[in-house]
Amino acid sequence: MELTAAIPSLEAANNAVDALSKDDVFEMKGTKNPHELTVLVLKCVLTYLGYLKIEWAVSQKAMADMGFLARLKLYDKDNIP
Repeated sequence: MELTAAIPSLEAANNAVDALSKDDVFEMKGTKNPHELTVLVLKCVLTYLGYLKIEWAVSQKAMADMGFLARLKLYDKDNIP
C-alpha cells in the first residue's frame, strides 16, 4: 500500500528529470547564490552519483561534465545501494 501511494511521486520525479535540458543545467551551474533547496537537491544528487565531497562548488563542477545530464537520466534508480 505504501509503495502504491509513492508511485505518483516517483513518476513525477522521473518526468521532471526527463524534462531537464542542457540549458537548465547550464543555468543552475552558473548560479552564484543558489536557493537552499537547490543546494539540498544537488547534495542528494551528488550522494547518489557517488561523490565523496558534497558542496556547491563540487556540484558546479559535476554539472560542467558533459555527461552529467545523461548520468541523471540513465541513473539506475531501481538498484540504489
